[in-house]
Amino acid sequence: MAPKDVNKNNENVAWLRQYSNQLFQAKEKTDINVGDRVRISTQKIGAFYKGFEPSWSDEIFQISDIRWTHPVTFFLTDTTKKREPIEGGFYRGELLKV
Repeated sequence: MAPKDVNKNNENVAWLRQYSNQLFQAKEKTDINVGDRVRISTQKIGAFYKGFEPSWSDEIFQISDIRWTHPVTFFLTDTTKKREPIEGGFYRGELLKV
């Protein structure tokens, strides 16, 4: 179907043809599950950054949600009594399972 042939009546068909392979992919396997406790990677500045600061946060967070996007995105909450959600999502490489 050419782009000029798409209209309001068949836009769902065109959308499914374009994105169906992404919708129905098998879920990636991950070693982190909802409820696991993790640390967040601290960002180093520059390729040749040297320093004595730790690479991982001192604070521990809990996985509250997993979105099966590509790549998989993890959402965190604070482990204090407030259980506040942490803004934004994190990829697997940014998390260290505790």
